[in-house]
Amino acid sequence: MGVAESRLSFRSSLLALLKKPANPEDYHYVFNCVINDNDVFSLFFPKEIRQFCEGEEFSQLALLVQVCLWNIIYYQKNAKKRNYIEAKKPWVLNSARILTRLIPYLYESRKSHSWIREYLSFSPKDAFEKMQSDLDVSSFYPDFDLPSEDSLLSALLNSVFQICFLPGLCLSIMSADGEKIWSSGLVFQKLGNPPSYDHQSHQLTLIRFLMVLISEPLYQSQHQMDLSILEHILTLNDRNTNIRLICSLTNTSFINSASWLPNLLNKSSVVLRRYSALFLLQLICIPKPKTVSINAVLDTLKKLHRSEDLRLLATSLYKTISLPLKNSSSLISVFQSSNSDLEEALIFFFLLLTNHFRFANELGKLPFLIELISSLLYIFINYDSDDEANTGFIAQVAGYCLQQILSKKELIESIAKCHASSMLPPTSQKFPIYELNITNYILLTLIIHINDGHHSQHLACLIVSNILLNSSNLPLMTLEHLITLISQFFQPEVLFLKKSNAVLSRRLLSGLLIIISRNLDENYLIIKNLKENANRFEPMVTWTNEDFDESLRNYKSGHPEFTESDLVWYHAWFSESKIPLLRELLSSENGKSLLMDPLNIQSLEVEPCYVDYNTNIQEWIFLNLWRITLGQCSSNASVALSPWSGTAVTLFSIREEPQASPASQFLQNLQNRFL
Repeated sequence: MGVAESRLSFRSSLLALLKKPANPEDYHYVFNCVINDNDVFSLFFPKEIRQFCEGEEFSQLALLVQVCLWNIIYYQKNAKKRNYIEAKKPWVLNSARILTRLIPYLYESRKSHSWIREYLSFSPKDAFEKMQSDLDVSSFYPDFDLPSEDSLLSALLNSVFQICFLPGLCLSIMSADGEKIWSSGLVFQKLGNPPSYDHQSHQLTLIRFLMVLISEPLYQSQHQMDLSILEHILTLNDRNTNIRLICSLTNTSFINSASWLPNLLNKSSVVLRRYSALFLLQLICIPKPKTVSINAVLDTLKKLHRSEDLRLLATSLYKTISLPLKNSSSLISVFQSSNSDLEEALIFFFLLLTNHFRFANELGKLPFLIELISSLLYIFINYDSDDEANTGFIAQVAGYCLQQILSKKELIESIAKCHASSMLPPTSQKFPIYELNITNYILLTLIIHINDGHHSQHLACLIVSNILLNSSNLPLMTLEHLITLISQFFQPEVLFLKKSNAVLSRRLLSGLLIIISRNLDENYLIIKNLKENANRFEPMVTWTNEDFDESLRNYKSGHPEFTESDLVWYHAWFSESKIPLLRELLSSENGKSLLMDPLNIQSLEVEPCYVDYNTNIQEWIFLNLWRITLGQCSSNASVALSPWSGTAVTLFSIREEPQASPASQFLQNLQNRFL
């Protein structure tokens, strides 16, 4: 039988199983067919699947799903038998392929969704008996000891993760016990027997199935997402499995992907890298787990401690993050995909910065730190937009990375010793770089970006305040733009609009005064310049407590949303602000003595603003990860790469063009639009 005839025979046999009660021999034929992932997707159409989910044939569809699930579990339980892995390989792979095709439609339909959730929650004993009551499976599973897990879902997940590291299926049959991992990199610098092309193909089949299995939130509303299946993975607290999983996914996604030319020639490797990255990030970013107190996957990642591993991670991520800044190279621009790899690399880099206490410290020891900061700055400035969900998200994540890096005093002091000319190619041509060190170059670039009215002004201001709090000098060309920025925040209509604006104005003013106090002899020109521009801080700098109260009440009368509690908060802010100190500095003949007062210096002390990896951030990243995943759900994407293509996704509205997948209103509310 030729390839075409085999595929058509598979389709006709599969449809026959679903249209009427079948014999065990019919299932044997379907699971023994020689097919690939593309065949299942191209030969089993969405309209047909929906009819089976909603129609009278649903019982046959449910039976097929049950058999596929138990095929996977039984395969893992018998993998130690001689020649079993090779003999039953088509069974487990075809089962995973069929489930990958069906599960999104099971989640989509209310009827089938309730059924699959209920069946996965059954104990293995009850689930097996239910299947056995509908079909004689004695020939499928001889001498089968049922799993001991509490639920079928736990048994399934345990089995899949064990299968992922089976020599002969996903790894070389020659793999030693100490190197049962998908690819070299973290922990395993070199594999003696790396997986073959076929092994990588099997890895892709399984990781795609896992992504589909956890995709239930795509068919729910944003505020009522049920993440129980994803959370269930986190309860599988097997240390060895977690280490293998994290190292395999990380090495496949971010370490070996740095060698992009060989992967480009192997489409399966490219797709495997993408699914591995998305699955790993989903496990790490899950917001507010309800059934587990500790994210075991994230906790294992935090325990990565070898300096060589952390530096390898940083080096590999840098190679992807730096690509936008290096796009002048025609070779890279032709062969390297642009935003897809960048989004995932930036997210993982951000997660390491905010969750791994040693990772940021290792960055300071790397020779490419300046180029890394320059690349993040370039992405933040050039991708900053509220028009496109994907570019705006990339800019935000890059900005958060910058904020976290530049909150470290030792890193700012380190790069302040370097000339801005080393940040090539320059990220802006609006001003000469030869007069500035790198710290002041970044400061000036960001302040100009804010004053130009770009989208992420609040985040840029936080980065600026971190730099100011840890710097010791400020060129006059930068001071001019900083005065413009602070004076904008001092305008009542801006200051009273949001409390965050008031907080930022205090941080920026404190940062400016701290810089002056650190080097009074050299910064006298700054004091002189401030006095010459004193009128630009009006009316705020001239207000007494009574004037401020009157202005507040005038604003409140015209803005019903402004409450009494807001009034109390702003009064407390004004009493603690540094405006009186600025007023004295502008009116005094000798500002140096004022800033030499220890009490004044102490009052200026403000902690750097670190990124708080809180629930809002987690939800924002989590939802954007599904948006990234659904970028494949388009008319231009290969069907085999889009398990959700053709399904009625409700979490997002999907457009046909992949670049136009919009962020939801919920996402927009989380993107810090302050001005």
